Amino acid sequence: MADDTKLTRTKQLWAQSGKFLTGHTSRPETERLPPGQHLVNNWPVLDLGQTPNVPRERWRLDVGGVVDNPFSWDWATFAAQPQVEKTTDIHCVTTWSRYDNRWEGISTHHLIEMAQPRSEATFVLFT
Repeated sequence: MADDTKLTRTKQLWAQSGKFLTGHTSRPETERLPPGQHLVNNWPVLDLGQTPNVPRERWRLDVGGVVDNPFSWDWATFAAQPQVEKTTDIHCVTTWSRYDNRWEGISTHHLIEMAQPRSEATFVLFT
């Protein structure tokens, strides 16, 4: 059961509204690397060397479950959604960090707005 204090409810509201998410680092450059992390310049390879081959004509994004607006998009519909560009740092739990990673595509925020998860939804599953 989640902690149902005023502080928890306030922070949940802040998270829902994106409050304090500026897209800027909150620490000075000299403190950008968290304690215990080491900086890498490449992407650590964490796969088995097998990349699935999914032709775009078979590719689908299906969103369902405890949402008000389930949907299924083919590649063309997915690509036609509003695109964003972000640059972020990654600090992995395996102790590596990588600065200034450029991302582009559809934001998670947009997917959530499209699906409209219900208040009783507590998990997300990606397959």
